[in-house]
Amino acid sequence: MIEFKNVTKTYPNGTTALKNVNLKIRDGEFVFIVGPSGAGKTTLTKLLTREEKITGGKLIVDKYDLGKMRTSRVPYLRRSLGMVFQDFRLFPNMTVYENVAFAMRVVGESARKIRRIVPHMISLVNLEDKMRSYPTQLSGGEQQRVALARALVNNPNIIIADEPTGNIDPKMSMEIMDLLVRINKLHKTVIVVTHEKGLVDYFQKRVISINEHEIVSDKVGEYEVETDEDAVFSAVYDEEARRGDAAENQNTDTAQRAAVRRSPQDAPLAASTAERSAVRRRQQAPAGSTAQREAVHRTPNAADAAHRDSARRARQNAAHTNRPSEKTDPTEQEGRQ
Repeated sequence: MIEFKNVTKTYPNGTTALKNVNLKIRDGEFVFIVGPSGAGKTTLTKLLTREEKITGGKLIVDKYDLGKMRTSRVPYLRRSLGMVFQDFRLFPNMTVYENVAFAMRVVGESARKIRRIVPHMISLVNLEDKMRSYPTQLSGGEQQRVALARALVNNPNIIIADEPTGNIDPKMSMEIMDLLVRINKLHKTVIVVTHEKGLVDYFQKRVISINEHEIVSDKVGEYEVETDEDAVFSAVYDEEARRGDAAENQNTDTAQRAAVRRSPQDAPLAASTAERSAVRRRQQAPAGSTAQREAVHRTPNAADAAHRDSARRARQNAAHTNRPSEKTDPTEQEGRQ
């Protein structure tokens, strides 16, 4: 049995990773631990393996009180635990067989027992034909199955899988989870830390949700941790949409000014368009608002400028039309002579 009683974990730098955690996991249970990044899930698993020590409360794992445990007793605790990691943690210079056998060698098991147990564990994860292969010759899913066989080889009472499907594809993720469910049916306690909502919802096991360093939900069913991620995404999306609208409006204004420069004769039309737009802005803006005042000031300026430009060009054309011809009448030329 695993029991947390008002457990708190604060790191030396003052960061609180878990606070007032109360949790009981019975022998033979299958439990998902879920929650957003930074919620405290990894710290919880480190407390279970005594990689970190609690700073408050009481933590019982099997028959061990981890708050009072001497360092010399930690290896005995870990023999009752099987760990599966997201990054596999296999020895690259060892074969599949040697990686699994290593876990037995470090606890002093005989060579005879190793030869008997290791092939059985490898066959349990369906890798009999890969026994002499090295990790670099395996897919991600196959490497994770090797890691799972290694976790099981010393017959632990508790399996802790920290993001076991994080580096493998969805199909292989389902196979790994199926293996963990089969192991649970052998009366092993299985704890899976994961972000995979689809897997959690599919298997309908007990789900312990952690958020802001506290347990916020504990029930059988679906992944229901509420985070700020959706709100953040919406805010970012809205900001991008606002910027897109502003850029579009700026491009439209630039195109209109360019059209006026290309075709001066269209200036009155552009001015009337600008005027109508300004009127609409005045109507839509709240009375007395800055937008309305700007629209009021902007309208006559734009219209007057356009009309002045049009009148100036009209005068130039008229002057050109009425200018006397440089050719003189022949009779006048004879009279001067």
